[in-house]
Amino acid sequence: MSLPKWKRSLRRLRNLLTTRSSWTTWGFVLRLRLSGSAGMQTVPQPAGPQPVSGNSPLPTDAQAATGAGGIPPIVFQTWKSKTELPPHYAVWSPSFPRHNPQFRHVIWDDADNRAFIRTSYPWFLDIYDRYPAEIFRADIVRYFFMFHHGGLYADMDTECLAPLDGWLQGQGDVVLGAMGGDVSFPHSIPNAMMASRPGQLFWLLVIALAVREAGGRSSAELKQLGPEAVTGPILLRAACLLYRQGSEADVRRLVREALPGLAPADTAHHGALTLLDREVWYPLDWTNKAHKLFLRELRERRLFLGQQETRRLFPRARLITYWGHSW
Repeated sequence: MSLPKWKRSLRRLRNLLTTRSSWTTWGFVLRLRLSGSAGMQTVPQPAGPQPVSGNSPLPTDAQAATGAGGIPPIVFQTWKSKTELPPHYAVWSPSFPRHNPQFRHVIWDDADNRAFIRTSYPWFLDIYDRYPAEIFRADIVRYFFMFHHGGLYADMDTECLAPLDGWLQGQGDVVLGAMGGDVSFPHSIPNAMMASRPGQLFWLLVIALAVREAGGRSSAELKQLGPEAVTGPILLRAACLLYRQGSEADVRRLVREALPGLAPADTAHHGALTLLDREVWYPLDWTNKAHKLFLRELRERRLFLGQQETRRLFPRARLITYWGHSW
């Protein structure tokens, strides 16, 4: 049930005033405006296209299915093109192999995404092609990838701040992150970062809800609903609530009904779902006015944070997304 607008605004104000990072980011912006960006690192203006650097080969299905018993050492990202990245993305994306040299770093473009669905999940291709824009497809493919291969998915505007291997293995079978202090906010569980062992029932539940949401709707009708509800964070949060509140039998029944004979609902693993504290993956909240001001300053001044500054501002963060909203 949605909260009244006034009550949600009150919660956001309370979150703004009581969140440590609101004050540290406000202080950062004030320091920039008083003393300028001297000493800060600026994103270089590229002389030409910035090529995509990450394209390690994926394991076979058999290797992915075992994954050494944990979350496989794979980082998956997707972008519109393999030949050109926005300047900030060309700085942030390489942070993953830099901190995790033993991980496979996989970056797919739109054609790769469709080829994966066509080859591995052809029964979904009709819905995939019916989506009215690439953002819908970029959303949905990450759930299929998590089910099929596992690993860590991260948006291209995400920076890795520390090694993930040992830490990630202790977090659960499916790992999501909370954003902000209002758990009733429909966007409070973003799909910008997710990690998983392969073969998890949770992802079949997300896909089942997406199939049910698409139904017999036309592209125009799906566009009107918007990617957030059809394939994005609103859908993911709904799946998270169902998975946590319903029984395993209820979840399997829902998947079987939505995907009759199309997915291994009876054999997929009903693993533990972990929801990380907001300071670990999403210390920046795109609804927080202090954070929005901070992000705007970084974009307009073409700045990126060094490791020391990032640690000072967000001491508990392992990953951080800068909410480019590039779609």
